[in-house]
Amino acid sequence: MKVTVSVIIFLISVIFPDALFCQEISTDRPDQTESPDIVLRNHLQIETGFFYEKDNSNARAKTENYNLPEVLLRYGLLNRLELRFSAFYSREDILTPNGRIRNTGFQPFEIGSKILFYEGSKFIPKISALTEFALPKTGIDEYRLKHISPSFMMLMSNEISDKFELGYNIGYDWNLDDKTTTGVYTISLAYSPYEKISTYLESYGFMQTGTSADFRMDYGITYAFRSNMQFDISSGIGLSDISPDFFIDVGFSLRLPD
Repeated sequence: MKVTVSVIIFLISVIFPDALFCQEISTDRPDQTESPDIVLRNHLQIETGFFYEKDNSNARAKTENYNLPEVLLRYGLLNRLELRFSAFYSREDILTPNGRIRNTGFQPFEIGSKILFYEGSKFIPKISALTEFALPKTGIDEYRLKHISPSFMMLMSNEISDKFELGYNIGYDWNLDDKTTTGVYTISLAYSPYEKISTYLESYGFMQTGTSADFRMDYGITYAFRSNMQFDISSGIGLSDISPDFFIDVGFSLRLPD
């Protein structure tokens, strides 16, 4: 399956050649690195995807996860402020020696905001802050939280040239139900050989209290077939013993109005 995804990504990059760098629509998918860009004021951006992940890291339970779909809504409230809402409808299949367990339904809804602090200059990155809250008493029982769970990320990017951009995030998640914190980092190098096409290679990881570090990497491609529409496809692998084996993700994003 990983080979098939790689072939699809290569074919897309060959079939859709254009010219120049900048894409007018800027999304927070498909990579894990959130962009410091803010959605245009009074515009709504809808970012959707279909996600599959296989996880055999636990010898006693093999897991397959699906998000069908994953949805992020972003609204530009001010020139430097956007509001956000996300909802993932998930299916989790767990195969154990005692049989199969299936959980299907919404994960906890999340609300948040992104604030742009600095537009960036030659050597200083563009900088934004992202704050989100996973809401209690939302989602199905298997995923439901008793307490609100916040997360905070600093989002940065440097334009290296007219074709290369480096994005990176650092932050923390707090789970107030089980009283754990998770440190998160991402770093993504994007290359835009044509106006409508961008590819990326990314490393990211999670460091949760009481467990081993979870390191992963992924790669993907985006194609902006209109100024306000984007298609993407990506795939990734786990690098640590506790990481999932691999994932694939296909998505579509739309900004309204154009």
